[in-house]
Amino acid sequence: MFRSRFLRVARGLRPRVIRPIDLIQPEPLNQRSHGGAQMTQLDELVAVRILPADRGVPAGKLADIELHFTAGALEGLKLLGFTVWEGRGDKRPSVSLSAKQYVVNGERRNFTLLRPTGETQTPDALRAALLAALADQHRST
Repeated sequence: MFRSRFLRVARGLRPRVIRPIDLIQPEPLNQRSHGGAQMTQLDELVAVRILPADRGVPAGKLADIELHFTAGALEGLKLLGFTVWEGRGDKRPSVSLSAKQYVVNGERRNFTLLRPTGETQTPDALRAALLAALADQHRST
């Protein structure tokens, strides 16, 4: 880190200044735009940022989704790794959740990072909410 910082200063480039989040006056969520992606408030704790798929992505990939926590203990953090895929045939689009791939005895497996804590909440409710946010974004554009 010291060396790269030294090289930037030696070349006459200043290191980027990072301001504390408290000093930034955010715009209302319904007007916030980040690099072409619109933020949609999912509930009082979470906002959804949908990043449309651009060039050079796998066939069938429609968008990436980020969950931004706007209140509570996780405020200021985001959860990545959600992807919207095109539905096959007459099926509607599907959402893949964050997962870690690993190999056991030559067999590739996935470990889902977002899991229900009990039997009451399933990832299907989250998938439905993310698809609804995607549909809302398409209607508004």
